[in-house]
Amino acid sequence: MSDAKDRRKYNRFRIEDGAYAIISHDVSRLGHIIDISEKGISFSYLGSDTIEQNEIDIDIFMYHHNYYLDKVPSKVVSNFRITNDSLFNFVTLMRCCLEFKDMPEEKQAEVEYLIKTFSTGDN
Repeated sequence: MSDAKDRRKYNRFRIEDGAYAIISHDVSRLGHIIDISEKGISFSYLGSDTIEQNEIDIDIFMYHHNYYLDKVPSKVVSNFRITNDSLFNFVTLMRCCLEFKDMPEEKQAEVEYLIKTFSTGDN
């Protein structure tokens, strides 16, 4: 099989509700985390704009747990519109997929802690 899940080196995990990612210093890119792995993350956000930068920093926070991880260096792998079959066709939902890049050891340890502590299972 050659689907995306088979090509991944690292398992992706769903995270508890209340987990958000934000592109550092861009509140319009606040979104709900879809899944996370040791080497990347994907999240959905409202809007129709694509992310212009290739290299970005993101912040990750857990609303219900007072958890915050800032400035995680990342590279945009893909950014696309999610098909919306609901009655709210006027709302555009985007999905951003990022690969973590050149993370210091302490940031990598925090990502591993986040997965171990707040994941709800494989995606």
